[in-house]
Amino acid sequence: MATIYDEQTGGYSAALSLLLSKGGQMYSGDAVDGCTTVVRGCYVTRFWTERSAKKGKMIEACKIFGYDAYGMTGGSLCRKIIKDLLELDFKGTRFSNCYRDIALKGTHWHYQHIVTGDSGKCIEYDLSSAYMTQFLRLPSMLLLGKDEFIDDNGAMEKLREIMILFPKWLRVQFLGVLASHNRTTITREKSGSEWIIKKSITPSITYGGAFNAAHRAILRVYKLMRSIHSLLKDDCVRIHTDSFTVKSSCSKESLLSAFNLLEENEQELQIKGIGRVYFFDLNEGLIGAKIIGSKPMVAKQLHDIQFKQDRNMVDENIVEMWDGIIENIRLGMSDRKAIPIEYKLARIAWEKGMLAEKEKRRLPEYGEDF
Repeated sequence: MATIYDEQTGGYSAALSLLLSKGGQMYSGDAVDGCTTVVRGCYVTRFWTERSAKKGKMIEACKIFGYDAYGMTGGSLCRKIIKDLLELDFKGTRFSNCYRDIALKGTHWHYQHIVTGDSGKCIEYDLSSAYMTQFLRLPSMLLLGKDEFIDDNGAMEKLREIMILFPKWLRVQFLGVLASHNRTTITREKSGSEWIIKKSITPSITYGGAFNAAHRAILRVYKLMRSIHSLLKDDCVRIHTDSFTVKSSCSKESLLSAFNLLEENEQELQIKGIGRVYFFDLNEGLIGAKIIGSKPMVAKQLHDIQFKQDRNMVDENIVEMWDGIIENIRLGMSDRKAIPIEYKLARIAWEKGMLAEKEKRRLPEYGEDF
């Protein structure tokens, strides 16, 4: 019998009520306004919170790819793209124990480093679409073992062609679907005269060789960030997953070495924050006008230590480094979410400036004997 879908408004509590009264399996959403699903045989009921922003985004994405949005979620859309558009033949492949073990540990998702306290003026750099960029660089969507890529029937090439259509959230969820290694289900269980809920987490790797490839790409991002930390050393005050914050006094040579590494890996970069930095921990602090973490909590902590942000977001080091390369760098972020970096422009300007400095140091001072 074909699957029968039903959509209802009510979110998690309504889904839980249906589970307790009718039975089945419940799968909770990955966001506050995400979809919670109850499966009872061939009947699938989707519960969305009222005016769910996530549902609205999902509907728009379904329109882009030509699917009826009724009964769909972000995950089911990803699976349809894999099956219908990419035609990925993964069923004859198996996951590698190497990548399964990496996935179980989970540490490769987030390279982390933090220097707490006041680090002065800094710039926060962010890798653009880091995970997906590194995934698309792989020769195939199917990886066997550690290094053996096999033919994927052109799936990776198709994915590269349609990736421009993916909104940011769908890129992240797409890779998450491939990289998924367990399934969390909630069922009901009799306890005396009443029903109680039981939560189960079971291993579940669906896409075999594509699972390996997804974790290979995630691991690449981790290693990139680790290498950047090694290159920038003490000038790097924070790294969180795919962004790194660097002191304005960091040398151009050090930054160029990091930029060269990223360019070699076809990784685009952007500036996401400029200004004086204060971090309480990895997830709480301030970068210029940008608060990291809960705004009320961070604001209170800054008030308690009597921290006052400088009105001017840039200093002479930032102006010297980026003026002429970035328009109006003196304005800081100033209503800009991100400032793209062109490696070529930075390299030309900085290498020219560094060469001039070397020449200046090499030439004898006036009056010195020749």
